[in-house]
Amino acid sequence: MVILVPAVAWRLGLNPIAAFWFAYVVTRPLGASFADYVSKPHSISGANFGDGPTSAVSAAALVLLVAYIAIRRTDIQTPTATPEPASENTGPILAR
Repeated sequence: MVILVPAVAWRLGLNPIAAFWFAYVVTRPLGASFADYVSKPHSISGANFGDGPTSAVSAAALVLLVAYIAIRRTDIQTPTATPEPASENTGPILAR
């Protein structure tokens, strides 16, 4: 449930940067615990997949997810309106 706190707080107005770092700090131990479980031997309650294969699968998943986002471009926002061109008189006023 703690993982939902940053998302809910962001929806309620928490600064996006603070929400990101809160989510990062909260999810970091979860990822480390998952990687430890998958990679460690059965003798210490792991899945015995190994450190190398665990890293390779994680890296491949990351590359695939980034490629998917880059190809789909769902993170690109479309402009809502065309800005008006600036007039020549909008520059800074200099003391004469």
